[in-house]
Amino acid sequence: MERTPKENKGIYLFIYGTLLSGIPNRMEHIISNHCEIISRAYVYGYLYDINSYPGIKLSNDSNRKIWGEILKVDTYKTLKILDDYEEYGEDWPEPNEYIRKKTNVTIQANNTEQAIETWIYEYNMPTDNLMLIENNCYREYLKNIESNEIA
Repeated sequence: MERTPKENKGIYLFIYGTLLSGIPNRMEHIISNHCEIISRAYVYGYLYDINSYPGIKLSNDSNRKIWGEILKVDTYKTLKILDDYEEYGEDWPEPNEYIRKKTNVTIQANNTEQAIETWIYEYNMPTDNLMLIENNCYREYLKNIESNEIA
């Protein structure tokens, strides 16, 4: 069930890759016990295949909607666990592969759109030699890879 936050209180995180619901990852137990999926949402940017996981570069290009989900995270301690999964923070070698930063995300629910400020992990490395995920949705990209492997 999608719901729209009435107020932007709490810790919100936009996820677009391996942390998405239904994609097996080692953080599933953390997310299911310490986070709540709020809504499907999108940001503008470019989604790249890094090597078995994606990275996003944010953009103002309105033709590049990257689809994901908004999580409401219970505590900053949980957010730190997710930081470690993304190898972000002072405990990791510089430069970090990802930077956690605030961005505006758009929720589509009940035939309306609402902007909400969330955290996001933005890819922090060059993308010159990476493959662009053209369909802008990591979940669909994985389905396409699986169906091509079966065929």
